[in-house]
Amino acid sequence: MVTGMLVTTLAPTALHLGYALGGTLFQFSPRARAAADLIPAPRGRWKTVADRHQVTRTLIYRKFWRLIAMILANAAILGLLWLLITWTASVGWTLRNVAYCATAWGYEHCPLF
Repeated sequence: MVTGMLVTTLAPTALHLGYALGGTLFQFSPRARAAADLIPAPRGRWKTVADRHQVTRTLIYRKFWRLIAMILANAAILGLLWLLITWTASVGWTLRNVAYCATAWGYEHCPLF
């Protein structure tokens, strides 16, 4: 049960890590820099229609950067989980003991100490 509770918190964590990593990867792409230079000032006008289309295409391609970042973030989290599970065989018992120690440390019943 404790392991299931741990996994439910990893899903939003993977989502947020992937989203942040995707934004970071997109920011440093050469196409994004070129598109940022084409965006007019507020209440300004586009120089040409082609500039507007290039910026639109760049923003659409941004989703692919996020997909790559989601795959990388999930691979990193799954790799860490694999290491945790293979190197410490009793993940559930360890988490149960940590949770028990967090509530019972003042009563001197912690199984870890």
